[in-house]
Amino acid sequence: MEAISSHPDYATLVAECEGQVAGMIGLRLAFGYEHDGHVVQITALVVKASFRGRGAGKELIRHAENWAREKRAAAIVLTSGNRPEREAAHRFYRHMGFSVTGLRFWKKL
Repeated sequence: MEAISSHPDYATLVAECEGQVAGMIGLRLAFGYEHDGHVVQITALVVKASFRGRGAGKELIRHAENWAREKRAAAIVLTSGNRPEREAAHRFYRHMGFSVTGLRFWKKL
């Protein structure tokens, strides 16, 4: 966290509700291969189960979009697993204006 929090191309935003941490979002500014300019990648988005459906995720996305605009990013992207338990998250991402554009492959080294 020390390296991430001290780097200007990264941001960690925390949502607080009723005096408790409700969730967090991790962001990374990067060059895009697919198009000119920068993109912001959401590398982590977590909302505590007891706070889901209460707006914490929406606020985190809104603040992430604002940070991306401040950084003059052309787009904001994220990847998500395609397991059945991720379906609610996928509905949320679509509701927030994200489109499905591909499939991610991963190999452990």
